[in-house]
Amino acid sequence: MGRNNCRVVLTDRCNLNCSFCCMKEPDICNSFKWQTALWIAQQRYDEIGITGGEPLLELERLVQFICLIKYFNKKAKVYLYTNGILLTSETAAVLKVAGLDGINWSPKAKPTSEEKNLITFVHVCLMPIRLLIQDEMTDDDMLEFVMSNGMQIKQWTLGDCSDMELEDRFRIDWSNK
Repeated sequence: MGRNNCRVVLTDRCNLNCSFCCMKEPDICNSFKWQTALWIAQQRYDEIGITGGEPLLELERLVQFICLIKYFNKKAKVYLYTNGILLTSETAAVLKVAGLDGINWSPKAKPTSEEKNLITFVHVCLMPIRLLIQDEMTDDDMLEFVMSNGMQIKQWTLGDCSDMELEDRFRIDWSNK
């Protein structure tokens, strides 16, 4: 039996405006209300990816949703898709306590030394990080950084959203809880 995955759009809001963003495609997700978040949490998904927009813009709701998922489905692996700009060690610790299993970090530029330190801290001390790297950002320095920290890397091409076709997708509509 294949994997049973779900991707949930927590918010459409984002702190960036990337021209290649897959979320700009119309009708990529089915809209739903807060009670549907409860329904999703009660399903037996193997993995649930929480994405956006930028989910860290809705930190309180993000934590609540992770807790809800883990309450009903302790075996589910819950991953956050983020551009990482708003991620701090404190935020990562809160997300870990809530039950987050890992972070898919998609930096929009090569990480600075400070960002590399944060990535390393979160990966080593809290949870796995998989860097989603654009083809044009991959170089020997980036590969060395990822491999020396035991992280996973997934290269992708701008505008490639093909992996999203294999998952159930939902969008949370917070306007009418």
